[in-house]
Amino acid sequence: MAHIVEKREALSDYARPADAQLSIVELSEANRSMVERRRDLWSTYLRGDAHPQAAVATQFAPLLLDMVLTGSEEGLPVGPGSHYPAAFRQGILGHTALPTDAIRLDLTAEDESTLPYLERLRAMLEPDSDVPVSTLLALAQFVNILGLYALAARALGSRAIASGDSRLILEVARSVYWVQPDADKAIRPFHLLATNADNPLRIRLGAASRLVAHYCRRDQNLDACAEVAALSRQLIDGAPLDTYGIRMGVSRNYRALALYATRRRDAADVAVTMSGSLELARVLSATASTPAERIAAAQNERLTLEASLKAFIGSKGTRMVIDMEPEAAVDRLLELDPWDPYTHLYTGDTLWLLGQDERAVECFQTGGTLGSYPGALCAHRAGLVLRSLGRQEEADRWFAVAAELDSAAAPTMLG
Repeated sequence: MAHIVEKREALSDYARPADAQLSIVELSEANRSMVERRRDLWSTYLRGDAHPQAAVATQFAPLLLDMVLTGSEEGLPVGPGSHYPAAFRQGILGHTALPTDAIRLDLTAEDESTLPYLERLRAMLEPDSDVPVSTLLALAQFVNILGLYALAARALGSRAIASGDSRLILEVARSVYWVQPDADKAIRPFHLLATNADNPLRIRLGAASRLVAHYCRRDQNLDACAEVAALSRQLIDGAPLDTYGIRMGVSRNYRALALYATRRRDAADVAVTMSGSLELARVLSATASTPAERIAAAQNERLTLEASLKAFIGSKGTRMVIDMEPEAAVDRLLELDPWDPYTHLYTGDTLWLLGQDERAVECFQTGGTLGSYPGALCAHRAGLVLRSLGRQEEADRWFAVAAELDSAAAPTMLG
């Protein structure tokens, strides 16, 4: 295990009200270069454009858009992994100073002159449109990748059920999950999908991983989590690892089961399940042969590494849950997804615990330039570390970036 700085506490978030909104940045000469850089890096998320430095979670968007517009029946080898939180898109829009050519929550843009496909997509979402299920699936995935969950749930919910297609039902269920305030109603479709033996194994695995993660995050439902964890293990035990999709589904279920083991404080099982997830993630990364497979594999591996670093940080640097040094996990995560703000938040926190202050500052500063809530946390952390190093002028600049992104961070500038 790499050397940990003794008695060093993990960096803390600044206090903010639960209902606080992130700021809408006003474009100025002072922030223009940072805002325009942000717009460029998030162009895939904001407009559906391909970009070589796009965050991995957004890289499916141009592939899916092409499938929708060409009517391709090929589809993705697996459904995209975890999405950004529902409020993430609003944060990015605000932190890029609300560009007029960015896609808004209703699949419109103030300036659609370079986004002619939006009108066509809106027409496809109309209930009387004659669109095949394969195209509707790609459209649902595209809309979800862009964080437009309410739109997908509203426009495609009844059509998914009427189609009877388990792939489309699963994708729309993911949309509904983000916007349904009743947690029991939100999770019900995943129960039906996971327990129906007539559904393809790939679909059942996808639904099972969501079930385990859902109940693990609800304190009063650990008993319910035990039931769905048993189902997940049953599906894994009987899964033939002979296709890309099944290997991906099993890797995702192992990661969900690791969360369940964490809730039970079963360190040995955490290690087993996380190792299982990472082992398959590495195989998927090594064998991916198409752009879609490479993106899916990168996202899956990065989520596993991110989870391991979160556990390392949560243990105050006392243990890794995978057979990998924390610094090696940091390096690999930065290689896989160097332009995601969550990457820089967790790698920066890890490097801080390892006493690598300069590298931690670099991560936090990069994350701070990206905007979003984790970006605001990164900017604030950059200020904290720089202040601890006696570099107050630099610290003040990053506290100011944090305060521009989130007014709740402003009081920390005086700390």
